[in-house]
Amino acid sequence: VETYLPLVEEPPQTSPRAAIREMDGETCNFVLAWPTVRLSDPDLYPLDVAAEILTRGESSRLVRRLKRDQPLVLDVTAASATPSYVRGWFGVIVDCPVENEAEAEKIILEEIERLRDELVPQAELDRVKRKKAADLIFDRETVESSADSLGRAFLATGDPRFDAAYTEAVQQVTAEQVREAARRYLVPQRLNRVAIYPPGKSPARQAEAAAAEESPMQMVRLPNGLRVILKRQANLPLVTMQVAILGGNLVDDDKTAGRSNLVAQMLDKGTVNHSAREIAELFDTYDARVSFSANRHTFTARLWTVRDQFPAAGSLVAECLLKPTFPEDELAKVKQLTLTAIANRKASPSAETMELFCDLLPPSSPFHILPEGKRESVESLTRDDLIRHHARYFVPENTAVAVFGDIEPQAALSLVQEWFGAMKPAEKPVEISFDRDNSIPCDVAKHLQTQKPTAFLFLGYTAPSVRDEKDYAAVQVLDTIMSGYGYPGGRLHEELRGQGLVYMVHATTFAGPAPGFFVIMSQTSPESLAEVISRIERCVEQAKAGRIEPKDVEIAKQLLTAYHAQENTTIGDQAFQAVLNELYGLGYDYEKTFDARIEAVTLEDVIEAARKYLGNAILATTSPLPAVSAEAPPAPEKTSSAR
Repeated sequence: VETYLPLVEEPPQTSPRAAIREMDGETCNFVLAWPTVRLSDPDLYPLDVAAEILTRGESSRLVRRLKRDQPLVLDVTAASATPSYVRGWFGVIVDCPVENEAEAEKIILEEIERLRDELVPQAELDRVKRKKAADLIFDRETVESSADSLGRAFLATGDPRFDAAYTEAVQQVTAEQVREAARRYLVPQRLNRVAIYPPGKSPARQAEAAAAEESPMQMVRLPNGLRVILKRQANLPLVTMQVAILGGNLVDDDKTAGRSNLVAQMLDKGTVNHSAREIAELFDTYDARVSFSANRHTFTARLWTVRDQFPAAGSLVAECLLKPTFPEDELAKVKQLTLTAIANRKASPSAETMELFCDLLPPSSPFHILPEGKRESVESLTRDDLIRHHARYFVPENTAVAVFGDIEPQAALSLVQEWFGAMKPAEKPVEISFDRDNSIPCDVAKHLQTQKPTAFLFLGYTAPSVRDEKDYAAVQVLDTIMSGYGYPGGRLHEELRGQGLVYMVHATTFAGPAPGFFVIMSQTSPESLAEVISRIERCVEQAKAGRIEPKDVEIAKQLLTAYHAQENTTIGDQAFQAVLNELYGLGYDYEKTFDARIEAVTLEDVIEAARKYLGNAILATTSPLPAVSAEAPPAPEKTSSAR
């Protein structure tokens, strides 16, 4: 009885892998390998040719460079292993002195890159083909070797004459096919590196220590006033640059709504040195992830790139920020896309209701307008408006730049100085006040009747600024008690979702350097809208009445600190939070005090915050039914609060 156990096909590899071991011996043995194809795949042939080009014969590329030009290795062999039963691999196997390992690996990767970038010269390709044709002849030199060839071919493919067909297929391989195969399979993200070192000579521990090296955050102010925040974190060869400039909705109003957004969207649409197309192509060349945006409080530029490309990519980001030309043809395209996005709000119940809600907020609040603006305001904006806006707010004293990642802080500072040091301070001081009115003098409600088969609501109360440290921490705990943190939960979820009354319910704080709003949002059926509003208001009244237990506060604090520890874990997010905190007047290292701020919140603080901020409300609703009024919530029960 035979049992057939097929090998499980491994999912496609998406990132590099490495393994390091120590074993008895005097030299370093390492393999650089990439997953490839089965024996039946037509890419078998150009991959085999590529392996021959690298190490077949004394004049082959790697043998010449690693053994003849400079004696770096004892042995080097390239192989393309393609079994019939599973995907194979293409690898370069090396035996070398430990001290030569890094240089040997560098040369190998250079030759792999050359296969991806260049066509193999015809003479070199013909030489390999002749060797492969000769292999078939030598493999049939004796009866035994001929039988072995036929048997192996039959077992692997079911065709005893496969070796002859294989040799003929190799003769048809072109230089273009070799290059395409290298581009398809021999790529950095699928590289596997395995190395075995003599005992005590493995660089693993030293490499891990160097990779884990992390410098403390530090801030330097350039002579022109620009703030630079630096941190080395070298666990990956990545560097991020996060730039924030105070502005956004803080410097727009109803008439200019969308102006900051248009400025941000135009930053990479043409500079004094590059067109929009050239900028896009360069960022692609640098393998850079870049975004420019404007929100309620800032303009931002965010860059992530590999370490070696950072100087070029960072320079281009700085050029986009400081030297945009706002071409009229590109502006027309951006405006059209923006107007389309504005019109599309009506297709989304949540977006439509949020716009209705924001319209009801106090006009001086940065939350009153949406960053994209309104159709009327966007249509009226001109190129000159954007140029003046850019000149007014893109000044060094209004800007913070953070560079985090695998780069020495001094080197990062030198680059930032080179790119941003010439920024000229504003002729007149830029004054952006955070003291904005967010008061709600009386209850306000507005309903929009739609054609959508669902109901949506936004219910908003006042909330403190993030600069009001004690109150903001108390509201964060209150928010967690009311609606959970990081996942659906809390009293609102239990009251509404648990009873099957809503599709979604959540509370959040519209927060920033200016006072904001505590907002509860929910989606429900049109028929349930009134009851949902009533139950939400009842939950709010219970909080104001002090019906919160000490254990509720402790659980909420534990959730906040636990989930916060899982946020801002990437260098990009850490750097971005640092520049925002610095611009908001909190200090670039404000995040390190988060746990202490939350832990200091008491039950009394939470109840006081509920009474202080959950007063008059703004209610925006949408549904296919006419406006409804919620039943007044019952008066709070007379009970002593748990203190």
